[in-house]
Amino acid sequence: MPRHTILAAVAPIAFVALAAVAQQSAPALAGRWQYLQPPDKEGEVLDLFVSSGRWRGIMNGLERAGEHGLFYYVVEVERLAVEPDGSIRFEIGERSFFRKRPALSQLRGEGDGGLARSRMRFSGRIEGADLVLRCQDDDGSCPDSTIPFKKIAAMPR
Repeated sequence: MPRHTILAAVAPIAFVALAAVAQQSAPALAGRWQYLQPPDKEGEVLDLFVSSGRWRGIMNGLERAGEHGLFYYVVEVERLAVEPDGSIRFEIGERSFFRKRPALSQLRGEGDGGLARSRMRFSGRIEGADLVLRCQDDDGSCPDSTIPFKKIAAMPR
């Protein structure tokens, strides 16, 4: 059998196997995670879960706008990847802001507090009991450069 035929037959199986390993080796990632930055009482809430065999995430975030106050957003994370070693990365893109916190993990349409198109890029892993993420952006949207999320009890779905 030609080598490229073998590779073509094995590649899809390898991809499915790697996806299964990522789901099995990172079960501790599934759940609701919260980051509190004083003086915030609600903080960022990240829900991570598997749906239809793939990882998904919803970020319930805060936008700290200095003298303009605090705004909220709820978005599905983009480009989410969970690696076999349990590391995770994802992006937050365009988000509508709300003056009052929407229900957690309930995706909504246009907010009443404006819109941001900047991107935030997150990457990290579980360290001890925390999900420690690093955040990068181009405009100061990240709540912090290193964000230790703590697992909390509630979980959607």
